[in-house]
Amino acid sequence: MTITIYDIKIPKSTIEQMAEHERKFFIISGHILNEINFFGKIFLWSSLTDNLNSKLQDHVSVTQKLASAKVLAGKLFESWNVIQKLYFQSRLSKETNEFLREESLLALKELKKYFGNSSNLIATIRNKFSFHYDYNALNSDFSAIPENEDWNIYLSEQNSNSLYYLSEMVVNRSMLTTIDSYDPEKALNQITVEVNFVWDQIVNFLSGYIIYLNSKYFQMNRDQIHFMEGVNLLDVIIPYFVKHNNELK
Repeated sequence: MTITIYDIKIPKSTIEQMAEHERKFFIISGHILNEINFFGKIFLWSSLTDNLNSKLQDHVSVTQKLASAKVLAGKLFESWNVIQKLYFQSRLSKETNEFLREESLLALKELKKYFGNSSNLIATIRNKFSFHYDYNALNSDFSAIPENEDWNIYLSEQNSNSLYYLSEMVVNRSMLTTIDSYDPEKALNQITVEVNFVWDQIVNFLSGYIIYLNSKYFQMNRDQIHFMEGVNLLDVIIPYFVKHNNELK
């Protein structure tokens, strides 16, 4: 599958001509898009396995998916904070909204609606689980999980190929029951749906803002075209178990 990439050089002098609040939001928008596109793909690929009939692979999939979901949710939450501060709290939104394409305005409306609910799932994951280890809840979470669950650890000669699944089961229980106290599978599905939804809306809005700046300032010229060989998005699987060189642990 061939992917066309347009190589566009924007003179620094052109960027300097932008108003400071426009330039600041332009630069941070590109950075946000780079990060959430990277972590979004990691989130998608982490949940794909080549053998869903294996309990071990299922445990790997859940572990990787929730680990990447926490990071992506944190990035999405911080992205919305940037939009609030640099787009809404400056005069940028009043200057720009009328020039944005329809899908970008719709994405912005959806984001305002989503984050207008302070108890939204993204905020909950970010504030309680993304960057915190809630060891105080371990005893209650441990006690609540029955004996017949998968109390497994998988050990390898290389530690990076070991998986301490029972730790994931206990620690992630708190996050899943916070989202849905009755059905962990439903909670996991809700994480997937809402993280993907917010990721999509932020990409639509910020990319639309950059398209607007192109028409206002850049008139981007395609200096060079690259043809890169790509793979189908859903054909990528991030392996957990890998062969090691001697220097790796």
